[in-house]
Amino acid sequence: IQSFSPEAYWTLSVTVCKQEPSGSYGQEMKLNWARFRVFDKQVAILFQDMVKGYKEAKVVSVISEKKTKARPHALNTVELLKFGSSNLGIGPHDT
Repeated sequence: IQSFSPEAYWTLSVTVCKQEPSGSYGQEMKLNWARFRVFDKQVAILFQDMVKGYKEAKVVSVISEKKTKARPHALNTVELLKFGSSNLGIGPHDT
């Protein structure tokens, strides 16, 4: 941990829209990139330029994910004080 030094990285973020026959655009979709991060700026710029050059794309696969978030557990007084102290950094009186 002490010898950790942060390193800059670049990601590719692409948003696309399907053009309807009427000429209007449909809902925007954000595309995911399997590589996630690139640590070389020149390579990231190269990928960006490659993507910018295309006006059409072919969908190879579609993955749909359903995400749910469970309700938080109810807190009794003691748990509320512990949560306020440890996560929020405030004392019991303020909590």
